[in-house]
Amino acid sequence: MKQASLNSRTVPFFNLRIVFALLTIKLIVVDKLDDASDLIHNRLPLELAIFYHDVIYDPKAKGGQNELDSATFAAETLSRAGLPTSEIAVVQHLIVDTQHQQISQSADGRLLVDIDLTILGAGEERFQRYEKE
Repeated sequence: MKQASLNSRTVPFFNLRIVFALLTIKLIVVDKLDDASDLIHNRLPLELAIFYHDVIYDPKAKGGQNELDSATFAAETLSRAGLPTSEIAVVQHLIVDTQHQQISQSADGRLLVDIDLTILGAGEERFQRYEKE
């Protein structure tokens, strides 16, 4: 598996700009989950999946490999942090849902996919900047 770090050359997507974006997601999206609390089944794994779902990104990767690598990285990190295995499995499933290969079987997975695809509704300038990043 590729190693993610702030200085990683193997995962160019994971840099300080992404750390800032993840913190912004935490402030804007995760904190607003209270507004959607009736849609959320299991909040902690959803928050963790939001944070980890693009932590590994290789623009040349094929077939959802980025999501699989991100799910593995999340599992390894969360295991070391002491999160129960059952919760880690939920986080992994949510991250894999962002492959967009099929409709998620969970409400939290469908919500995460909606969050993940919000960039498609951004203005053209913002979307072009996203594409370059």
